Amino acid sequence: MSSNSIQQKYLKHASVQTKFKFSDRDKSIYNLYLTFQKYYQKYFNNVKNFMPKNTDPRKTRSWKSFEFLQQVVERYEQVIPEKFILAQILWCKEKSASGVCNPSFISSERAIDRYEWFLKYGERLINEDNIDNTETYIEIIKQNAIFLFKEMKIGKFKTYREMFLHKKGIYPNICSWVMFSKIDNIFLSISRTYYEIYNTLDADVKDSVPDPKTFVDLKRRMMLNPKLRSVCKQVFKNECLI
Repeated sequence: MSSNSIQQKYLKHASVQTKFKFSDRDKSIYNLYLTFQKYYQKYFNNVKNFMPKNTDPRKTRSWKSFEFLQQVVERYEQVIPEKFILAQILWCKEKSASGVCNPSFISSERAIDRYEWFLKYGERLINEDNIDNTETYIEIIKQNAIFLFKEMKIGKFKTYREMFLHKKGIYPNICSWVMFSKIDNIFLSISRTYYEIYNTLDADVKDSVPDPKTFVDLKRRMMLNPKLRSVCKQVFKNECLI
């Protein structure tokens, strides 16, 4: 299958603007931009235009990034344009601490690395995004609550902070519970205390527990789910951040 036919298969958009007398190749490049725009708005919930609507986009810095991708597509038939773009978006959403993504990512030296990452893990992320995990999340929250309330009663702790930082051995409870899957990231993502104590932990402990910055997408999903948010507030009350 030729690179052009592959591109047409995965880029299904309305006709691009023609008032700037786009060549066929220019239209292909502009379609790459439309694909980036589509996924950026979907995964970042942000209506942002990286190219002007009323002036020639070919004169912008962003155009050069998509022109670079067009060259890659023309040279390597195995590169699927839509997946290449989605790789940059999802990597920024799932892996980047800054949470920033712009067209320059497409032409950076690490773009291929992100594409390879997507081919390994991206399909799973897309599938997860389309599945309603509400009941599963609620069950996990309830199981975490049963465990934590039991530990608080046994240890006679007055606060989550005291309970999390209490040591039975080398590491504080929070570290042991994460390492042995006693509590889940779903709880940690909405735990007020976890966000407060994370930066107070010793370096070796921090290496063994997740950084709250990695919870951005998970926390967002829970905040936007009324049923899940309600259960969290009912179960954990003031400990719940969302």
